[in-house]
Amino acid sequence: MMPAFACKWRLLGCVGILIGSLCSSMFLNEALAEGHNLGWVFDRKNPYGGSAILYVSRFGVKMTYPHLYYSVVTVPPAWDVVHYNTKSGKMCVQTLPRYLALKGRNPAIDRRGWKGKSHPVKYAGIPARLFYLSVTEGTMEDTLVGIPRVARTKAKSIVVAKYYATQPLDLPPGVISFLSCFYDVPNVGGIPLGVDEVLSNGTTARPWATLSMRRKEIDSSLFKIPEGLKSCSTQAEVFGGGMQGELDELADDLGLGRKFGK
Repeated sequence: MMPAFACKWRLLGCVGILIGSLCSSMFLNEALAEGHNLGWVFDRKNPYGGSAILYVSRFGVKMTYPHLYYSVVTVPPAWDVVHYNTKSGKMCVQTLPRYLALKGRNPAIDRRGWKGKSHPVKYAGIPARLFYLSVTEGTMEDTLVGIPRVARTKAKSIVVAKYYATQPLDLPPGVISFLSCFYDVPNVGGIPLGVDEVLSNGTTARPWATLSMRRKEIDSSLFKIPEGLKSCSTQAEVFGGGMQGELDELADDLGLGRKFGK
């Protein structure tokens, strides 16, 4: 029979282990809860000197252009696309199907002609995957799915289009679906990082590019739409009058391929 003092110490030891396990579990759950708000922040730039910040998390997607006072937000489960401008005080809401239609998105040809590079590459220091497309006049219309291009660059002068994307991330499918449409690039399961266009004269155009990517805790409040905005029916109205130059710049940045609002 075990001595009484030994039983006492064994009991105390079991209690200590139990308390330690509970504390560890509480700490882990708290850490996981905090980590559950972690997302990604991407700093971006277009060739006109304009900057943009992309926020991505389980709560949704937000792209903001500080120099234009303009933001685009979409959140689950509906993934309605909300455009708003804090300078004009206006906003426009589009269903995702409507947004896809306006962008001329055709999922049936989303990946046609694109080839992936087998070995990992780096883009702005970020582990990435490279997809490329050889462009000919015969395949241009059904393979270049609205690929962004810089102003005054004719589509037929693009010889090869190179598209960089992150590795697949633990995010709702709607995030990648929206972003691939937003940037008019194939949905490859990762976040778009940039597009390079190799032109027939040997130069390379970069319509938009990612400068950095960082992990950060993102609160759900970031994706809330400011109160007091006036609803309107089109994106052009969101900006009000007298901003056509800025709209054209944004149209090039978004890869719309035509002058905005025209």
